[in-house]
Amino acid sequence: ASVSRTRVGDTFVADRAMRPDVVFGGEPSGAWIWPEETLCPDGPLAACKLVELVADRGSLSSLVDGVETHPIRRASVSVEEKVAVMNQVRDRVSERYDDVDTLDGVYVDVDDGWILLRASGTEPVVRLTVEARDESRAERLEADAVGILETAIATIAGIRS
Repeated sequence: ASVSRTRVGDTFVADRAMRPDVVFGGEPSGAWIWPEETLCPDGPLAACKLVELVADRGSLSSLVDGVETHPIRRASVSVEEKVAVMNQVRDRVSERYDDVDTLDGVYVDVDDGWILLRASGTEPVVRLTVEARDESRAERLEADAVGILETAIATIAGIRS
């Protein structure tokens, strides 16, 4: 099994789910898609799938016990000029990290975690998400991402004044 990333939004997940090799598509907002049944996020179907999983494999608590979890940090920072700030973020992240993806915002994959900085499509904010193998690494990645974002905001403010 493999995982692929799409832009945020259930329409992008549904587009990717149309490929024949995809058995499930989802995002943290709860947009879960089973392409063999439907390409639309479907909450009642998700509930039925969960019931089916428990019936086939045992209690949910026993299934969850086997899932490795990692610390995740999320924050939203108010930003008036999202496009300009994100351009600065992209440039600064590209200077600092090797594995940078700009499919949807700025995503950085490091050996023991990842960072995502992306402008909200609905609010005047930049959202920051960090995940790492342990708390101390999550703290360091979050501090680095916040520092990059704050520097980008200050740079744009300096240019505009």
